[in-house]
Amino acid sequence: MSNYSLNKEKSQYIVNINDKNNISKQYFAISAKTVTKALKPDLQAKASRRYITEVKVHQIKNGETVKVTDLSTEQQQDTHKNNLSKKDPLIKEYNQEDSPDKVIRSEEIPKKRSWKERLLDISHDDSNTATFTEVWRLLKLGRRDLPLFILAMILLTLSASIVMALPKVTGLILDATKNFTVLEDIDIYGFSLDIFLYIMGGLLLLSTAATFTRIILMRIIGENLVSRLRSSFMKNLYLQDMTFYDKNKVGDLISRLSSDAYVVSKSITQNASDGIKHSLILSSSLTMMFILSTKLSLVMLAFSPPLLFFSYLYGLKIRSLSRQLQQATGALTKVSEQQLNSIRTIQSFTAEVKELHHYNNKIRRVWKISFKDAVTNATFFGSTGILGNLTFLLTLGLGTRFVLNGSMTVGDLTAYLIYTEYCGSATFGISNFYTELFKGAGAASRLFEMLDIKPSIDPIHGNKLVSKANISKNPVDNKEIICKGHIKFENVGFTYPTRPDNQIFKKLSFDIPAGSNVCIVGPSGRGKSTIASLLLRFYQPNSGKILIDGQNINDFSVHSVRQTFGFVQQEPVLIEGTIDENIRYGLPPNLARKITYADVEWAAQKANCDFIYSLRDGFNTNIGPRGSLLSGGQRQKVALARCLIKEPPVLILDEATSALDGKSESAINETLERLMRVGNMTTISIAHRLSTIERCEDILVLGYDGSIVEHGKFRDLWADKNSRLWKLLNTTPIHKHEAEEEEKATEKKEDSKNSNSTLTPTSTNSSKHPKITVTANAESVVTA
Repeated sequence: MSNYSLNKEKSQYIVNINDKNNISKQYFAISAKTVTKALKPDLQAKASRRYITEVKVHQIKNGETVKVTDLSTEQQQDTHKNNLSKKDPLIKEYNQEDSPDKVIRSEEIPKKRSWKERLLDISHDDSNTATFTEVWRLLKLGRRDLPLFILAMILLTLSASIVMALPKVTGLILDATKNFTVLEDIDIYGFSLDIFLYIMGGLLLLSTAATFTRIILMRIIGENLVSRLRSSFMKNLYLQDMTFYDKNKVGDLISRLSSDAYVVSKSITQNASDGIKHSLILSSSLTMMFILSTKLSLVMLAFSPPLLFFSYLYGLKIRSLSRQLQQATGALTKVSEQQLNSIRTIQSFTAEVKELHHYNNKIRRVWKISFKDAVTNATFFGSTGILGNLTFLLTLGLGTRFVLNGSMTVGDLTAYLIYTEYCGSATFGISNFYTELFKGAGAASRLFEMLDIKPSIDPIHGNKLVSKANISKNPVDNKEIICKGHIKFENVGFTYPTRPDNQIFKKLSFDIPAGSNVCIVGPSGRGKSTIASLLLRFYQPNSGKILIDGQNINDFSVHSVRQTFGFVQQEPVLIEGTIDENIRYGLPPNLARKITYADVEWAAQKANCDFIYSLRDGFNTNIGPRGSLLSGGQRQKVALARCLIKEPPVLILDEATSALDGKSESAINETLERLMRVGNMTTISIAHRLSTIERCEDILVLGYDGSIVEHGKFRDLWADKNSRLWKLLNTTPIHKHEAEEEEKATEKKEDSKNSNSTLTPTSTNSSKHPKITVTANAESVVTA
């Protein structure tokens, strides 16, 4: 019997269990909130809202009984029983020598919120002290513009100093008019009144010029900062693997990239300049106020502590609301992006009203947060406005008494009141600066949250895999290895990170020699396209190895693997631009310098892109966003030409000809066969169509468990009606009809002895290529 104890600092349950050998092992259970979800309903009713009071858990391991007790409560309640399987996800084991810090917590126990968090209705994460850390990181991004910032601050100091002299000058002029009856007799610092006013006018023009220049400089600094921030953000997005994009929606990323970056720029640049300006005005005003009247200034300072306190709370609330608003805006952008990309599907199913309702719900969320932000702003600025006006009235009343008893002159009181207004305006400005700063910190936290994510697959480092066409002049110095096209999977296990319970491969093994023409066939959703994703290193296998020419694929940089391999998807994406630009797209630097217009035409001809010559502008025709001005089949042809132009040693075709008619597909198949014979290119096709499968020499059939259940030559497998391939292709009416047509065509070809018929399963000399070897679940090796 062992007890769970509550570690309040770590907010986790830890249990020590002695096994049969009396060896102590530690287990970990997540918070009570999640545990009660898995327990019986009657237990949920008697469990504490935050912590489990007492639970008996049986059969955790080797039959031990574990008693779960919340030691933070003195009174134990009734014991309840619940049987959990050995694979219960609520209990996780870790070695005794591991520190508790290494324990992975699925969910922490809810922490009691402080008075500040309850008052402002913010979470612990929103009220943390990371604000100034985020601001400091932003300032580091702007250090290149430090000279411009220093110049802007000099201009700010100059303009603020001139403005701060005006109240004192006003007081001097008023006192001078009291002492002199003739205008010409007025003397201010040795100047007549007219000359003095001209001087002040010139200084005010200088202050205006300084302010004008400062605003432009700060705008330049702001644009530079937001440009670097967006560039760094976009660079980090390019470095991420597909796991990142499976977890983060494009709409939210676009929102962070656009609106969040703008909020951050505004918060740190122009807002920072205004904050420094108001700070200078506030400090100068307070100094002059103490010089004019110390007693009156001490009374004024009595109102400062509550104002600063409420400003602090207001800033925390605004930061929380800003983050919520940015998140809601990101969700709105995500929904709009998804709906606009799916507009044909929405309209075809007449789901406009449903989708508009969904969009309006997101709008209402943004509206509610914006309303909270407006109420918070109105409450704070209304309260500070009343406080400022009351302070002014109090100052005026006390100042009048000081004038009557001779402690102050009328000019001093006038100057003091103006400085009081300056002080109030500066305080208001600093509050606004504080507000914008916290808004920027909230937006910055969303940006840095993404910038701090490191890709699970290193996209840059490693040896450089190149094709023969892309080899440089110094391959040894550049660590270049020529790819021959030999692909091998050894006991590869894989699950998608977003679907950890769905095992795609357990121990997938097969060997594809260089120059082979292989087709991977199998039921939908059983991992055919996943093989292509693993080869292109969009994902990392959980176990096993993938070898290229006998070398682990992890030894090569991701960029070089993708540059060397050719990949055509079922629904290829083209960039907005001309056909010529799309065919040249993605060429390695060494190869891009060699490619001529004739090479582009050659690739287009090999991909059967005859439609280009019927276009008015030919290869210079703009195809629109994502190639929207082309048909599906035309996009597939351009995508194939884009791969063929770089002469890849490995070509991966994922339903790459599914949108083509029979004639076009036949022509492309003949081209691929010639390229394989001449260039010794390895082709891996993923297909469902019989017309695509039959042109491949060797077939790998995936089973429902993601393993290779059958392999061999197409002729042999298709002739055997008990084969997995024949059964798979005859499971649907479409495939069955296609198969019957194929059999009829084969009989006619045999009668006419037309060996050149396009429907005859094509095959090159089997002695040309090494034999394909498949390991079924790492238990047996079969040779085709």
